[in-house]
Amino acid sequence: MFSKDRSNLIAFPARKASDYAIPDGVGTISDYAFAYSTGLTNVEVVIWNRPPSARISGAAVRGNEFGFTILGPSGLVVVVEASRELAHWLPIATKTLAGGSADFGDPLWQNYPSRFYRLRSL
Repeated sequence: MFSKDRSNLIAFPARKASDYAIPDGVGTISDYAFAYSTGLTNVEVVIWNRPPSARISGAAVRGNEFGFTILGPSGLVVVVEASRELAHWLPIATKTLAGGSADFGDPLWQNYPSRFYRLRSL
């Protein structure tokens, strides 16, 4: 059951057994919309206002640095984070993508037995 303008999911049929994808245009889901849906196996929620993302390309050792190119929308500000064990991450650089890319180099990479990198958009 939806609100009249179909922007609020009020209730899912109580005994319906299936997967369910939240339809486009639904902006809110009532607190107990799925309260009695015992046969519901999966709910798919699609988030349309996803922030722009960046990706790593061309990772390699260049001279004395390990580096890569960051690709994404021009003007996107990206924080490069590093970790030794994938549990604790530290920011090590901030880059603004100009023309859709920025180069990153880590001169300290040889100081660690292993080092992992990830990107976080601001």
